[in-house]
Amino acid sequence: MNGAEGAQGPRERFEGIVQDYHAKIFNFLCYMLGDREEAADLTQDVFVRAYAAFSSFRGEAQVYTWLSRIARNLAINRAKRLQRERRAQWFSLQAQEQEPEVVTADNQPPPGEALESQEVQKTVRLALNALPSDLKEVIVLRDIQGFSYEEMCQIMGCSLQALKSRLFRARAALRQRLEPMLEGGEGRG
Repeated sequence: MNGAEGAQGPRERFEGIVQDYHAKIFNFLCYMLGDREEAADLTQDVFVRAYAAFSSFRGEAQVYTWLSRIARNLAINRAKRLQRERRAQWFSLQAQEQEPEVVTADNQPPPGEALESQEVQKTVRLALNALPSDLKEVIVLRDIQGFSYEEMCQIMGCSLQALKSRLFRARAALRQRLEPMLEGGEGRG
């Protein structure tokens, strides 16, 4: 800890963490839950829990990894609760889902490509949301959030071998779901 950090109290340090990671945690939860309102509520819960545990955070993991583990656990619990509450409506909700707001770089594609890109993203998102939550989770963590295998093992509490196996199965399942969806729109050569 340098002198400037030492001069800050825990509250000020935590406020900096919220500013640095709020959007990333929100995006992660959007992908995990497929619902912006639920993700926004859960993002607040993540930071409330993190603040309560901040004094005991030892820094054994990076802050983002620690926050993502909290977010993952809350998302799993919330998804289970939502599934119980909405079991009869589950598939119709997937079709009506709002697209999550993803924080991206300033590089924007040309307008024609942007429309095509939005359609592809929507197709991928629908296929991703149709996966079982354990398979969806590894794709979101690795391919969307960009976590390393080591960070993912910390977040998920599993071995590297189990993680790689699950990621292989998840990508195969996603590919299987995407093939019919993309074949209809890929008439170009």
